[in-house]
Amino acid sequence: MNSYDPDGYISDYQWYLDGEPISSNAAQLIKAIESGPHTVRLEVTDNSPTSNNRTVAEKTFIANNAPKPQIRVSEVGYIGESVSFFASPDRDIDGQSVTNTWLVDGTPIESNQFTPTEAGKHRVTLLQNDGQNAPNSVDSAVVEITPKDIPDIYPLIPKGIIAGKSLTTDEIGITSDWKFRSGSSYRSLWTAETVGKQDLNIYWFEDDTPVYFRSFPIQVKPVLSFDSTRTTVEFNFTPANPELIINAPALNRSLNEVRFTWYSENGQILGYGPQIELTLDEGENAFKVRAEDIDTKGSEAVETDLIIITE
Repeated sequence: MNSYDPDGYISDYQWYLDGEPISSNAAQLIKAIESGPHTVRLEVTDNSPTSNNRTVAEKTFIANNAPKPQIRVSEVGYIGESVSFFASPDRDIDGQSVTNTWLVDGTPIESNQFTPTEAGKHRVTLLQNDGQNAPNSVDSAVVEITPKDIPDIYPLIPKGIIAGKSLTTDEIGITSDWKFRSGSSYRSLWTAETVGKQDLNIYWFEDDTPVYFRSFPIQVKPVLSFDSTRTTVEFNFTPANPELIINAPALNRSLNEVRFTWYSENGQILGYGPQIELTLDEGENAFKVRAEDIDTKGSEAVETDLIIITE
């Protein structure tokens, strides 16, 4: 605050802060020692002998100490793992409680937790507000976090495996710092036990500790088998049209999971697929059908005899 007299000069200045005299200077810098509202009063007297030669002006202001936010960060793990942020103090040095706002890379987040999904640095900002609506009521603190990147793998896992058979990390083409989980232990060998579709979890180790896993689907199948080792069917024989389309004998697989090969009685390959057109003779016709699992670890081919009798 300062003052002047447009028709003369001021002969006396008196400054007061909260009722206490502090200065008689023409201009005065006001500094409050304590926070909170304060009132400045200025009384000036000019050189005129008249009764209105004294003027008083007052102004109220708020003295405020800015918050001094600090950030503590939980251990920064890997991409996909949550990171927690902790703010302090919960009051500023004036004793005012503060509110906290968190931003990551300039974008507000709803809580004090953040899950990084990309590699690289992330800028974490804490804004603290003491609610006094003063020019310095808001202050900030900034830290940077860098999550660890997890290596990816592309294992050569078959679509299926026979129950009781095993896979090793070597044969699926992954390094020794990846392991299968078996109960409470981790091994480089996994054995299929329960028939059905499963998630094969492969764990990545750092400093002898499993920190992450990748999951891959695999179908565990029972041993491949036809419903019968010998199948006999009968058809009416038509000499003018001796060809018939024949379906493969039933087995414990969906047809699209198996490769079929048809053989004559003397071992000649007649064709492939779950059905085939065969030229029949009158009487007994003997064939052999061979089935093999497609992309199934540990599976062995099976055969059945197919006897077609025409009359």
